[in-house]
Amino acid sequence: VSRKIGEEGALPYMIGLMRSPDERIQEQAATLLRNLSVNDENKNRIAQAGGLAPLIILLSSPLPRIQEQAAVALRNVSLTEENETALVHEGALPPLVELLQHSDDHIVEQALVTLRNISVNVDNEVKMVHAGVLTPLITLLRSPKTSIQEQACGTVRNLSVNA
Repeated sequence: VSRKIGEEGALPYMIGLMRSPDERIQEQAATLLRNLSVNDENKNRIAQAGGLAPLIILLSSPLPRIQEQAAVALRNVSLTEENETALVHEGALPPLVELLQHSDDHIVEQALVTLRNISVNVDNEVKMVHAGVLTPLITLLRSPKTSIQEQACGTVRNLSVNA
């Protein structure tokens, strides 16, 4: 069904709804994109339909539940090579780095996985360092939560490939 929703042209409408002034609509639209982004074909469809920028904007929402939906959707779409660079180009690094200091560990972990995913792209490595990712990553290596340690370590490992 997820693939079919993407094929039927719902994405532009859902992407538009993420810009709604109503936070409940923003949350529902971001949650739908989160669900659709699990499907491999939809990962690139979301980006091609202009969905990255509104999701990135929602990372800075004052509501953690909206931040979480946007972060998980971006984590999912970051799994394609095309989206690794597109996310950086669209401005995802500053809000993702900011989320590394969030009080909700689940949101921190989603931001970390996205950063780990995009850090495999050599073109993104220097941009990530310039965006200030190293200090919070090194801090998160000391997190009491092992899943956060693992994702922070994986991201630093990927970044270490660049001489």
